[in-house]
Amino acid sequence: CRLVVQSLSVCFEVVLVLRSWRAVGKRCVIPSRVATCIAVAKRVCAGMRGLLFLAAFIVRTGLTLNRTCFSNHYEAGWCCAEPSIVPCFDLAYTRSGCCHGEPASLPPLPRAFAQSLATHPDVLRIVQSSSAGPKVRRDVLLAHVAAKFGLTGDFVEIGVQAGIFAARLLDRLNELGASPRRYWLVDPWRQQDSWVDESNVPSAAQAKLLRTTTSAVEPHWSRVRIVALESNLATRLFEPATLDIVYVDARHDYCGVREDMESWWPKIRVGGIMAGDDYGAHKTPQGERWTVCGNGSRVRGSVERAVWEFAQRGLAIGAVEDVMVFGRQWLLLKRGDVWDLGV
Repeated sequence: CRLVVQSLSVCFEVVLVLRSWRAVGKRCVIPSRVATCIAVAKRVCAGMRGLLFLAAFIVRTGLTLNRTCFSNHYEAGWCCAEPSIVPCFDLAYTRSGCCHGEPASLPPLPRAFAQSLATHPDVLRIVQSSSAGPKVRRDVLLAHVAAKFGLTGDFVEIGVQAGIFAARLLDRLNELGASPRRYWLVDPWRQQDSWVDESNVPSAAQAKLLRTTTSAVEPHWSRVRIVALESNLATRLFEPATLDIVYVDARHDYCGVREDMESWWPKIRVGGIMAGDDYGAHKTPQGERWTVCGNGSRVRGSVERAVWEFAQRGLAIGAVEDVMVFGRQWLLLKRGDVWDLGV
């Protein structure tokens, strides 16, 4: 805790110095200050990787456009003149964002997420540390998107395992005043054939995971519905266009992800979201094989290929309005009442 406080203090001190040091760099926008803050914080405490990752992410994605573009020492007239009198901007997007109102025209998903985080303390806990390094808090991400879009109807999570993510997400949604009407947990909780994955444990262990799940979500029991079925069978329980959010985190092979997306997409209402985990996880965890489909065939690409192909088809025909990738989390915003993506 002491290291965290010290590192944050150094960062804030650097920002204050840069605000008053007009002669250095003549930078008008926040990204330059964050970059300097990152460099200083690295020297102060190399172990603060979570904080550094967050700062770097904010710079890369332009979330700072939803905050103050300019320091107290420079006016928009200086930085936005054509051509600019001083080199105000470090990144190309900042000129458009600060001078021409780009935040209003950003894609819906990142805009909603940025606007929600901009005034909420969750901006400091969106990243958590792990043995493999910084990891995006997917419960925080999804909760803020759901709250901003008003998605408080039925939520389906496919691939539950021990219910840890479900419990955390329900907590976050409750904090934001966006608890869903019903939260459906879909998982067969039994060992499956042709799936080489650490979560595909024997059925006896699966039964224990189910008991763990019920305990984890007990504080939200009135909203929770448990469906111990395989994903393709569970879809029959839902009418078309009745779900607000579907979170896909079951099988990670290309065939499994594609089948889940194609079978659940029609169940999502217009304005709803389909999301999932492990996008861009090119390095498969040891002992797992995401190239093996349920029928035993081998197909490369796993989650990323399935999501990318589905999103491109959806964008092409107007079924998908926006695609957002945050860390390893992917989100698709449903635009039109189009269910058949031509598969």
